[in-house]
Amino acid sequence: IGSFYLQVGFDEYYYFGQSAWSGAPYYPNDFRIKKIDTSIDFINNYGAVYKTINNTKKKIYKADGEEITSIIRYLDEVADKENIMINQLWLNRISNFIKVDALKNKYNYKSDFRINPVIGEYDDPVNQQQHLLTLPISEFGNTLIYGTPGSGKELVLTTTIYSCATTYTPEEVNFYILDFASETMLNLRNIPHVGDVMLVNDKDKIENLFKLINTYLEQRKQLFLNYAGSIIEYEKSTGEKVPSVIVMINGFDSFNETYPDYVDLLTRYTRECPRFGIYFMFTAAGTNSIRFKLSQNFKLVLALELNDKSDYYSVLGRTQIVPSKGVGRGLVKINDGIYEFQTAHPSKKEESSEFFKNLAVELKEKYSTKALAIPVLPDHVTASLFQDKFNSLNSIPIGIYKDTLDICYYNFQKNFFNKISGMEIDNTLSFTKELLDGLNSTSKFKTYLFDSSNSISETFASIPKYNDQFNEILTSTNDSLQKIYEEYQNGNQELSYQPILFVIYDFSSFINKLDENAISIIGNLYDLQSKISMINIVAIDSIDNFKKVEFESWYKKINIDDQAIWIGDGISNQFAIKLVKSTDRSLQIPIGNDFGYSIVNGKHSLIKVLEFDSKELNESKKDIEESNSEIEEL
Repeated sequence: IGSFYLQVGFDEYYYFGQSAWSGAPYYPNDFRIKKIDTSIDFINNYGAVYKTINNTKKKIYKADGEEITSIIRYLDEVADKENIMINQLWLNRISNFIKVDALKNKYNYKSDFRINPVIGEYDDPVNQQQHLLTLPISEFGNTLIYGTPGSGKELVLTTTIYSCATTYTPEEVNFYILDFASETMLNLRNIPHVGDVMLVNDKDKIENLFKLINTYLEQRKQLFLNYAGSIIEYEKSTGEKVPSVIVMINGFDSFNETYPDYVDLLTRYTRECPRFGIYFMFTAAGTNSIRFKLSQNFKLVLALELNDKSDYYSVLGRTQIVPSKGVGRGLVKINDGIYEFQTAHPSKKEESSEFFKNLAVELKEKYSTKALAIPVLPDHVTASLFQDKFNSLNSIPIGIYKDTLDICYYNFQKNFFNKISGMEIDNTLSFTKELLDGLNSTSKFKTYLFDSSNSISETFASIPKYNDQFNEILTSTNDSLQKIYEEYQNGNQELSYQPILFVIYDFSSFINKLDENAISIIGNLYDLQSKISMINIVAIDSIDNFKKVEFESWYKKINIDDQAIWIGDGISNQFAIKLVKSTDRSLQIPIGNDFGYSIVNGKHSLIKVLEFDSKELNESKKDIEESNSEIEEL
């Protein structure tokens, strides 16, 4: 056993050899015993031993492993006892669980104005070094993360947000997250740096996000125009900070299936936006999930666990390295080298929910600012949303534009006669009540309500309400305003008076209760308004009732047929209000009574209109009563 032939050179000459044996059993003994042969051998005439006598008693020892193993163990014990150390041939493997904060301390991490968050640690075995892994977003732009389900793609996104939130202010970086995977990133929505977290069914929010991105892009193109169109050059030159915006899509595969119309837009944004400080981070399960045209706009690529070894080649280039198993374990390309890395964790997985809840509270106390939230249409548009905005008749808020989400103002002062209409007068009731609630909050002008059908049962503290005696009121108003105008003509240019707004609900019923003199007074008031702005009328009725009086001479005089507020469906089925684009197919789509159109010069704009909230009115009345009570006590 262990014999061999050793070839020497190339001349077919062989040496015979015998390998030494190191596997003998080891018998421990405290002292060395020299063996002396005391045996007697008996031989016959031919010299053969036929009998042996040996009185030595044999002591049986129990083997303690093999000799070579025991020698190594002994040397190890001596090295420990004498504290003998040798240099390690290679570094320890990076742990599967490392924390962001620990890495920052280990590598003495310090940030600058550029967005470069700590996300993990990578191993360089050739040079026997381990380095801090950061994501140089400001320098390289967009980031693409590939990985199979459960490989840790979401961990990379979460770690990026946590690292940025604990390094930069909300004025330096903002996040907008589309979570189309596990939806656990909702835990991050209360962090001040996070504008919003959108899920797969948040269609309106996602639409508005792309509008917001476009707004940011156009604004920054103008802002950076004199600074080579670059956010970095702008901040260096001016010293002013513009927040970097990072849009994350967790689960691009699902996003592509659900919202395919946005993919071409994303191709443009990922190409144009990075130089203006707007960046994108996508996660995808497979290497074929993202079109080549789109993937070309991503300079930073992380490859976590993939299905096949060839996938790493297609993502990172030629490599023989395959990352070991583990959540957040992957490969990254740095300076033409490919290295294995481990993503850091903000906290333990089982503690993440509570951890981010406490982090949000801590950061809210630290920062007074917050990332701009995605603007969305509220479920109900009430007057309380527009506090202190009902003070001028030339800009009264009546709702919110659906497309831009800006406040829609209507100029009730420009025209003497203003129409609010719908297919049925009941369509306008909720809007009218909430409009009155808003007008009730101002003292800049005096509002009067004429409700001949007594449809509005609510009372408004500062708005007098009349159900009859319309002739007397119009006569009295005409006389008062005539006197004011005469004083104005007599040279009193600094005349002080309070403008008047008549809100007439059920306009046809109101007209039917007027005599001929009162109807002529409406024309007189129109003439006065054209000379000095003192009174305006808001008339509310169904479109059919307005249609009935459109040929009356007094109505022709005051009516402007391309200005109105329309509530509810059916605007495409009427002709009393003139529209520039009356054939627009969108006008045929049902919108309900919580939507309407602001029509100015025949151009219509879809708005979510004011809706009456009786609870708010009751609270307002209670506040007024308490205020009056306090005044009486004083």
